Amino acid sequence: MIRDKNPWHEFLGTGGQVIAKVREDDQSWDNIKVEGRAVITREDGYFVVRTAPREVPKSVLQEADTIINGARQSDYGSPLQSHQRIAKFWSVILDHNVTAEEVALCMIGLKISRYLNGAQRDSLVDIAGYAGCIELMKKERDE
Repeated sequence: MIRDKNPWHEFLGTGGQVIAKVREDDQSWDNIKVEGRAVITREDGYFVVRTAPREVPKSVLQEADTIINGARQSDYGSPLQSHQRIAKFWSVILDHNVTAEEVALCMIGLKISRYLNGAQRDSLVDIAGYAGCIELMKKERDE
């Protein structure tokens, strides 16, 4: 639902089908109800409410890249630091040395198992993300 009374507020640019058109000096914003996402623009003295354009979903690889090269690093440290920390815990639990790369490979195995139990897109994103982490760990070690 949209109830925006700020005359300078523009949402997302232009959208799709026109749902409502209200003059700028009209006080009837409380009567505009929109199900789902919408776009509001100012055009020739009117506020125009349209259906929002559909977002093109990212590919699994693009989404994984955004995750592992974005906020995740500031949250958990570099993939090498994070996986080394996990490897230390797993080494104690398993009573033998586990490497950071083995942690990522085991996580890929976990995600494959989950995917086979019920195919979920996020499992594919995670598999790609862990593979990307292995690449980032190699780069960090090579530097």
